[in-house]
Amino acid sequence: MNLKKFNLNIISKRLNKPWTPKNIAKVDNFALNIAKFYGKYHWHKHDKEDELFIVLKGEIKIKTKNGDVILKENEGVKIPKGLEHCPVSTKPSIVLMFEPLKLESKGSSTNLTDTFGKLKSKVSGQRFKNKARSGW
Repeated sequence: MNLKKFNLNIISKRLNKPWTPKNIAKVDNFALNIAKFYGKYHWHKHDKEDELFIVLKGEIKIKTKNGDVILKENEGVKIPKGLEHCPVSTKPSIVLMFEPLKLESKGSSTNLTDTFGKLKSKVSGQRFKNKARSGW
């Protein structure tokens, strides 16, 4: 069996587009993903799965209906299933996410905007499935 080594620093330098996770490794039925966070994602929740965020570089805020959590470098938080949340980053940040391969999320009716404020798409309770999370 060949073991596959990866370097998070090298991978993070290749991330250009915010909110586009890349799969680093699969661990049983889970995925280790990495993404650049910049700007605001949309309010959503995962009815059947927890989600784990770990900040490698930068700083993010995860808004929840129960209060906000600010994560700085080398800090993380588990978002329990069913909790609506909205990741936000005012500067480019690199984040690891550990989540089930078949992550399901329900988008809110909030408009998704890119960092220039242009409308990208509108989500109206659509369901998204992530098989290896090559992109959101």
